Amino acid sequence: MKLIARSLGPIDEAAVELGDLTVFEGPPSSGKSTLMKAIYYSLTWTTPVLINFTREGEGKLTFKIVLGEGLKGLKEHMSKFIPDGEFRVEPFDVQLFLKEARLNVEEKLEVRPRVMFYYGSDCTDSEVDKVNKEGRVEVSYGLQGLSGFVQYDAHLPQVSQNCEKYVKEVVEGDVEAEVAERIAGLYEEKYLEELGKHYGIHDVIFVPFDRASVISAELRKGVEARKEYSLRGYPILSLIGPTLLSLKNVVGGTPSGSAPYVLSDVAVDYRWKFETAVASLSYNPKIYRMLAPFLKGEIRAVGKKLVYTEGDKPISWGHVSASVLEIMGVLLSIREKQLVLIEEPENQLHERLKILMALFLYALSASNKVVITTHSQTISFTLAHLAKTKPTKEEVLKLFEALGVKGGEVLAEEVERASVSKVKFYYVHDGTAEEMSLEEVSREMPGTSEVMDKEIDWFNSLYVERG
Repeated sequence: MKLIARSLGPIDEAAVELGDLTVFEGPPSSGKSTLMKAIYYSLTWTTPVLINFTREGEGKLTFKIVLGEGLKGLKEHMSKFIPDGEFRVEPFDVQLFLKEARLNVEEKLEVRPRVMFYYGSDCTDSEVDKVNKEGRVEVSYGLQGLSGFVQYDAHLPQVSQNCEKYVKEVVEGDVEAEVAERIAGLYEEKYLEELGKHYGIHDVIFVPFDRASVISAELRKGVEARKEYSLRGYPILSLIGPTLLSLKNVVGGTPSGSAPYVLSDVAVDYRWKFETAVASLSYNPKIYRMLAPFLKGEIRAVGKKLVYTEGDKPISWGHVSASVLEIMGVLLSIREKQLVLIEEPENQLHERLKILMALFLYALSASNKVVITTHSQTISFTLAHLAKTKPTKEEVLKLFEALGVKGGEVLAEEVERASVSKVKFYYVHDGTAEEMSLEEVSREMPGTSEVMDKEIDWFNSLYVERG
């Protein structure tokens, strides 16, 4: 997996070969997070599938999938979240998929009318209820490459002539939306299948630096998170709207309107994934056991809430330590077989917890692809030495004993499993990303070590002056 970036904000040109665990180091505003966002937007499926429908007669439609136009709209909208420039992931990413993807499918389905009553409607309230309860539409559609057809037969109860005309217009829109939803879902399934074949992952998640505010707000809700559903039926925040489908209805060759392109920012995408996990009271038990050494207490599902307890004493989420919230942000968002992108995992962590975080990230690379940005010497040094020494479970447990860490059996096992992981370091500076060897990183952290050396020299000069 290789990231290519050119003229991308602070990045002039960079070629980054990703390992199982990749670390971006460098001074502030050098482009570390920009490179991570380039990876995210190259591989995550937030891509509109643009479909043009044309009415050929009552109960008959044709349609075309306009992948080129969808890709153009995606790039234009993406500029709101990442600087204009060139970026891609080789040998496979979402842009390549959209250029080459072709699907062949035939399917039959049933659509239920979704007629809404409004003041001045051609249908009475009782007619709307009757149509929605008794009406059904038999639909068959086919797609070959980028073109397709739809045939449908609406079975409607007897209503007034004006109401029937209105209902048929609504039904046509419902059929278009359902077919478009199915096709968008098929494209997503095919994309994720190819993503798995190329990289062994089935999802991409970006854990942003400002995660603590999201975590605190969601955990303190104490009720099932409010959810709405996009056209494809997946939970999504109301402020985002549908992320997958941009539907243009073409009647008689004349565009009658189209939904806007909506591409979620990394923080918003993280929020709804985190919110969904909190609402379902679910988290990966293996990830939880790996993170257990970080926590004094335990996390439990009580009723419709997640509760943090130390001993038998529950602690309000408003009063738990910042480090616990940081750990929760990782625990409730990460699943296995993901590409996990984390900004500054050392945030809010004491030095001992930074060592544990480095061990966790290294262990996570046994089942996930991981990319991080960091300013922490502790995390960089620990990761470099882990990659060089490849410690066994027993050796890791000796470290835990020395640090006074309990409950680290699973984490120690996963550290040993990660001995085959490829760990890579890049120093991002002056418009590029320079690969560093494990030997170099294990000696010093570029930029940070230099600053500390200058500080020490300055203090030494002061001590000399003071005799």
